[in-house]
Amino acid sequence: MSDAFALRFRGKLSDLSSHERQMLFDRSSSPDKEVAAITAAIIERVRDEGDDALFGFAREFDGVEMYSLEVPRDVIRAAFDSFDHAERRARTSRMVTKSAAARGRARRDRRSPT
Repeated sequence: MSDAFALRFRGKLSDLSSHERQMLFDRSSSPDKEVAAITAAIIERVRDEGDDALFGFAREFDGVEMYSLEVPRDVIRAAFDSFDHAERRARTSRMVTKSAAARGRARRDRRSPT
């Protein structure tokens, strides 16, 4: 991959200019054509193969064999229970916020003409 574009930053976000913050957080596209091509190929493969593509990527990128994309409820519960009280409250609050946002998007999408 080309290293023609790189942004590294360590410090306070408030020290960045508006343009630098935009460059740091904009994940909509890559100026690196090779990265864009690889990303497009991954998206196309997932569209064509669905879950089978995701299982293949797990093997290819992570070296693991997956049999399900769903995390069992008891595993989720054990992970959640491992957090201290403050962390559990913070995560629950974020989950509620994300859930409400998802419901709002779903309602908006149902109202949108196709």
